[in-house]
Amino acid sequence: MNNGYSRIIIRLVAGFFLFLGIIAALVGISVSYLSDMEVSIDKIVRLHNVRLGIAQDMRYFVRHSAVLVRNVLLLDDPAGKYSELKRLSEARGQYMEKRNELMADLHDDKSNALLKRLQEEDAITLALWDNVVELSLSGKRKEATDLLVTEVRSVQWKWLADLNALVEAEKEHVKDADTYAANMYRQAKVIISLWGLLAVILGSAISVAITRSIAAPLEETIKSEVARRREQEQVLIYQAKLARMGQLLVNISHHWRQPLHTVGLIIQDIQEAHEHGELDAAYINNAVAEAMQELKGMSETINDFMNFYRPKEEKELVDLEVATAEVLTLLYPILNGNLIDFTITCHAHNKTVTNVSEVAGCGYLMFDTYKQHFQYVMLTILSNSKDAILHQRQLGLLDKDSNGIIFVDFYHMEDVIKITVSDNGGGIREDIMDKIFEPYFTTREQGKGVGQGLYLSRIITETHLNGRIGARNIKGGAMFEVVLRHGRVAA
Repeated sequence: MNNGYSRIIIRLVAGFFLFLGIIAALVGISVSYLSDMEVSIDKIVRLHNVRLGIAQDMRYFVRHSAVLVRNVLLLDDPAGKYSELKRLSEARGQYMEKRNELMADLHDDKSNALLKRLQEEDAITLALWDNVVELSLSGKRKEATDLLVTEVRSVQWKWLADLNALVEAEKEHVKDADTYAANMYRQAKVIISLWGLLAVILGSAISVAITRSIAAPLEETIKSEVARRREQEQVLIYQAKLARMGQLLVNISHHWRQPLHTVGLIIQDIQEAHEHGELDAAYINNAVAEAMQELKGMSETINDFMNFYRPKEEKELVDLEVATAEVLTLLYPILNGNLIDFTITCHAHNKTVTNVSEVAGCGYLMFDTYKQHFQYVMLTILSNSKDAILHQRQLGLLDKDSNGIIFVDFYHMEDVIKITVSDNGGGIREDIMDKIFEPYFTTREQGKGVGQGLYLSRIITETHLNGRIGARNIKGGAMFEVVLRHGRVAA
């Protein structure tokens, strides 16, 4: 009897190791297949993202060049004119470089036709710009201005319209590439499932008990691996977007510094006018001092934006109220210019402020987390509230002279911190409430939003901030709720 039992054990052990060998071979094939598939998908998606970036760069260089041509026309200072001419030449060269780079890898008739049309339009526009610059340099400002208004503008807008069409075409390619990647992952899941079924059948022939004991963990392992890879994909998308936003802000900083220089020249001209007895000295001196102080503040704002988007991946102890106030500081010019007020309330101390300079921080709202990820989520939510208020005003449901309002509330409750952001922007339609956190879903006009903001905010909140995010309608508007838990909270 002992010998029979021993033989059963030996057979079971042999069957177990045979089954392990089969599983190891199938897993190895699966991993190899997934790796090859990921390389192929990554290559395709990266190619289309690069082409989209090139098209967006071309559009930026055209807009930037148009501003530089206008600056050459408006500036009276020869040194300033030639400085702008140099920058114009660089921008044109960069545009040509990007266009040639895109033309070297044409892949569809629509993009090919658009690029050919752009060649014709940029040749005409660049020639007209040269005429405007030449007239301006020769002192014929009126003729240059007339040429810019009567001929250049129409061709230039047509050029920009085709560039916008090219960008939208490349966005469609990126979306198609993402769809292709999703289909490939589904196909891989089917194939791996078939291999898993084969492993179950072979294992059953050896031992039903062994098969059942191994098949379930294997299935869970595959599901866990697929979920982990999808999570990594979303993190990479988020990091790529941050990098692109950072680059965009660098370009904006270069674009802003020239208007600052122009304002400085205007201020100096006012002083010269005073020296000729045309203006009151005290008034002009005060105006110059205030204007220069304002320019300094604008320059500091540029630096704040660049610091805000500079990547930082380490956890740190963050005062969530102060971090939110920093986001509102960046948004303040937009909110103030559109008659949108805000309040920040710490319910741990029942203290409400309406100015970010009054935020002193709160020990109950200290949290060990990724500051930049948290601020990205808050920026997305606050921007959505701002857009909702502006849309409400456009529909005539909010008086043009009436202020919008955004309420930011902080609650400290044992092991969680809850942040709510509510507004009077009319709320979210009930038929789309369950879709707002899905990828590529947006209510904005085509070309003004890609539907990633709230989706990425949900991924970031759940993955990096160890929390959850939700939304619901309240009277007159909507409320977003972010709940963070299990962080190191200091009382």
